[in-house]
Amino acid sequence: MNKILSLMLKKVGLVAEGVLILSANTTSGWIAHQPKIPHNLDKFKKIK
Repeated sequence: MNKILSLMLKKVGLVAEGVLILSANTTSGWIAHQPKIPHNLDKFKKIK
C-alpha cells in the first residue's frame, strides 16, 4: 500500500511541476488584466 501511495504522489508531483512550468511561460487569457506572478515562479521560466 505504501509503495502505491508513494508512486502516486511522485506522479502528482510531476504533473504539478509540469503545470507550473506551463503557466510560468504563458500569458494570461484575460484581455484587460494580467495578474502579477510570484517572484519564485521566475526560476521556472525558459526565457528570463
